[in-house]
Amino acid sequence: MSLLRLEPSRELDAKVAEVMGWKITSRDWPQGPELECGCLEAALSLAKEDIHPWHTQRGPVYYVENGEPGGEFPNPVPLFSEDAGSAFQEPWEWLKRKYRLGFCLETCNEHYQIVFHEPPILDDREESDEDDWQSSAALAICAAVLKAGQEVPCN
Repeated sequence: MSLLRLEPSRELDAKVAEVMGWKITSRDWPQGPELECGCLEAALSLAKEDIHPWHTQRGPVYYVENGEPGGEFPNPVPLFSEDAGSAFQEPWEWLKRKYRLGFCLETCNEHYQIVFHEPPILDDREESDEDDWQSSAALAICAAVLKAGQEVPCN
């Protein structure tokens, strides 16, 4: 996977999650937007009764504790590569913990890229085109996580 040619995909989302230490248990699990909130939800199991009509997509899942002794449930990997809101949660926080030096998003040819520097500076950008900003920022964060996982300095 070339970091210069990243495209939003569920496979990219799974790779970012793995670099951050998440254990992906399946890359092809039934999931889809839950009807009431629109949140991405995974089927509880592959049993027919656990796959709901809105589970029309397939994608990666990982398991999280649900508070019950020995109980776990599949959780869909967030859409890190296409939703800046998701990318600014776990991946952004992971980058901040990994690199104690500062970094920020900067524009380059109308796209965002991660730039590392000292001291930390985070600035707000005007959002001219919400879709372009979302996609570009999300992919920049995903690329930075993948590079960090390879221990290759970001340029």
